[in-house]
Amino acid sequence: MAPKSQTVSSSIPLTIPKETNLLTIPSEAEANPRYKCFVRFLNTSYLRQALTLNPTLYVDVLEGFWRTALVSTMAREDGTSFQEVSCSIGGKQFQFGEREINEALGFKVEGHDQEATDAQIVDFMTFIRYAEEIDTGKLNKKFVRREWSFLFDALQKVFLCRKTGWDHISHIAVKLAYSLANNQEINVGAIILKELA
Repeated sequence: MAPKSQTVSSSIPLTIPKETNLLTIPSEAEANPRYKCFVRFLNTSYLRQALTLNPTLYVDVLEGFWRTALVSTMAREDGTSFQEVSCSIGGKQFQFGEREINEALGFKVEGHDQEATDAQIVDFMTFIRYAEEIDTGKLNKKFVRREWSFLFDALQKVFLCRKTGWDHISHIAVKLAYSLANNQEINVGAIILKELA
């Protein structure tokens, strides 16, 4: 239940995805030699737990979640907004938001760094030698080196609700890569919920 200072401005039903985005980052010893430095980098980053976590997943729980989940956009008194998910699993009602996602994935729950701006993203993509004109809404993995393509692919498979369009580099994946490259910890829980909304 939302605190009195918050109001629900929209709720969007979610659909059950046909595929999962399950990915495990292998140990450095198991990695292709070309990608070892990126695997080492990811395995020492603040995203490590989310990238390597291997929980037991129960199909009935996942189906119950996707069948009943609603993402609500809530307004705060200061004019900002945030997302919250409510669902019913096995007859029990659940509600969670960015704090619970961050806790579950081992991220800090407050004191996050700011997400990259579009200008910072353009600078970052230039720095990693993106080989085409940079339009932050239309980035493609074929214009980055294979190692960077590997990184973007890993981030997208773990953090995005996507079934198609894997060659496209999402804004979220670029923001996560930027945060990793700049040793910043952004609010991943909020990013995941924005992706679901």
